[in-house]
Amino acid sequence: MTLTFLLVASTLQATSISFSTYLGGSSADLGYGIDVDSQGNSFVTGWTQSTNFPTTSGSFNENFSGVRDIFVTKMNSQGSALVFSTYLGGSSAEEALAIKVDSQGNSYFSGSTKSQDFPTVSSSFDTTSNSSKKIFVTKLNNLGNSLIFSTFLGGTQNDDSYSLELSSQNEAIVSGTTVSVDFPVSSGAFDENFNSGFGDVLLTKFNPSGTALSFSTFLGGSAADNSYSLEITSDNKIIIAGSTGSSNFPTTNGIFQNSKNGLTDNFLTKFESDGTALNFSTFLGGSLAVVGGTAGFGTQAVYEIALNQSENAIGLTGVTLAVDFPTTSGSLSQMRMGSDDAFVTKMNSDGTALIFSTYFGDEFSETGYGIGFLSDESVVVTGVINFSAGSPSKQKSKISHGISDVFVSKLNALGNTMVFYDSLGGNDVEEQQIGTPSLVKNDFLFVTGNVTSVDFPTTNGAFSENYNSGTNDAFLTKYDFTNATEIETKQNLKNSFSLSQNYPNPFNPTTSINYELLITNYERSTLAIFNILGKKVKGFVLNKNKGSVVWNGTNELGEEVASGIYFYQLQNSGFSQTKKMLLLK
Repeated sequence: MTLTFLLVASTLQATSISFSTYLGGSSADLGYGIDVDSQGNSFVTGWTQSTNFPTTSGSFNENFSGVRDIFVTKMNSQGSALVFSTYLGGSSAEEALAIKVDSQGNSYFSGSTKSQDFPTVSSSFDTTSNSSKKIFVTKLNNLGNSLIFSTFLGGTQNDDSYSLELSSQNEAIVSGTTVSVDFPVSSGAFDENFNSGFGDVLLTKFNPSGTALSFSTFLGGSAADNSYSLEITSDNKIIIAGSTGSSNFPTTNGIFQNSKNGLTDNFLTKFESDGTALNFSTFLGGSLAVVGGTAGFGTQAVYEIALNQSENAIGLTGVTLAVDFPTTSGSLSQMRMGSDDAFVTKMNSDGTALIFSTYFGDEFSETGYGIGFLSDESVVVTGVINFSAGSPSKQKSKISHGISDVFVSKLNALGNTMVFYDSLGGNDVEEQQIGTPSLVKNDFLFVTGNVTSVDFPTTNGAFSENYNSGTNDAFLTKYDFTNATEIETKQNLKNSFSLSQNYPNPFNPTTSINYELLITNYERSTLAIFNILGKKVKGFVLNKNKGSVVWNGTNELGEEVASGIYFYQLQNSGFSQTKKMLLLK
């Protein structure tokens, strides 16, 4: 990755990897969901096609069952050994995307299955499948050798669950997407009627024994609606987020954004604990995307949300193509840098305002899949950076490792400084998926995903230090943010530069932009001006290490440009800094 962001801080933080391990067999293995118990043991779930995936003696199922099975693995707190590991599945394909652990060490996991003979428990809510793809919700005991309950959930069409949480009474709550008109809903729920043939959001809460629904509801409008993430408050209110193409998606009064801007927008919705009413519901998104010089409607999706410890803020991350995604003044980046960027947004707990919001990306393609808050209110974000999406001359930069890496980054509590960044990967592919692939707990970060790199960074004494598969291995990595200390960033000190806000601003017809380059190779620096579509309007080659550029509101041909918002960017050897200005005629 290039060092686009590092200029916002003169220091980064040093943190450490507590452990890092492969997890898999000789075929494809992908980690989707992770949770941690009170003793620090990690629970990982996903899917595997390996007949020799590591299982433990006496676990629920030591043998591969079908086309693609779920795995549920409990790793000890040092990442050095399995506590238990089991397959779960029927004769067809299934995948688990989320897992949660209760105070007794029982694990709950959910996803989707195509197997009619998926393992269920006779007393559970639904033990038969009448569709090609159904949701499952399963509770495994704390020894990993017996199912407490296991149930199907769905109608006669396809149903998917991407997230799972537990209430204070250990009621399993799942959200996702359904195209089943007859998806089971409860009387008095917020929306008992299916809204769209393209798919509705589903939200379902089971009773603690998994034998009946506490409530179940649709949520959506006339287009496709998908929920990817779920959080629960201490008073059992439920927050879900995802993407919607529906202009008539349900919103509430007084919220941050009451109308859809893009082709698809993010949504953030908070339900009352009984599922009968909305506490708030808002859109979040931009309207305009520009890819390859072609303008179109913006698309975006929230893939993960998190509550801070005081529950007065909600963090969101995902991906956006919009060049006008809502950002806040002074945030880390207010301009989309690549064809699509991740975003990091902190919204207040009633959905009425942004605390901060920033793009997160450079000229490559970035997607955020995980987010969490540390005890000091700083934000940890994980996701995937795809280097193949950048310009050919900048692919596989000196900080990148391979085709794609998992990134791990920490932003300060104000969202204006990146204080830690790690590109986690080897010389091939590392990925995370839609699910629950990251977790912050007690200022530790736990990350899972999948890897094809034989040189993925593992730690001495980890459960599996060597790559197992010719296709994909899952991985599990633990970061320690408890004693993060600030260190000088030598590259920053050597190559730092400053870019001032233009003056006057707004302006007409001219404005001045001051800069300072504390470097020796300033002759290779440029200052470029872009319009709101991301198209370069004019460029200046800088031949001094300190100076001022005057822009008279014209393009490279000397033609006057229209009034509006413009961005100016200072660049040097992979570093850049961007600011916004306004031309008013």
